[in-house]
Amino acid sequence: MTEATLNQDQLFEIAECKSKSSLIKWLLANRVRYTLTRRGRVVTTPEQLNAGLVAGDIEEDYEFGQE
Repeated sequence: MTEATLNQDQLFEIAECKSKSSLIKWLLANRVRYTLTRRGRVVTTPEQLNAGLVAGDIEEDYEFGQE
């Protein structure tokens, strides 16, 4: 089953960055739509991540929740 959202920690791992500002820059550069939680943490969906990466000609399809 695929997770409904990707949390900030998962996105740090995918983007290979450690700061929130770097993560947001990476998301914007890769055309990934995201939102902030009430506590200011970055979240997105696997669909938005893949849509942004495909639009940027990166052919990686991330699957989460698979073991």
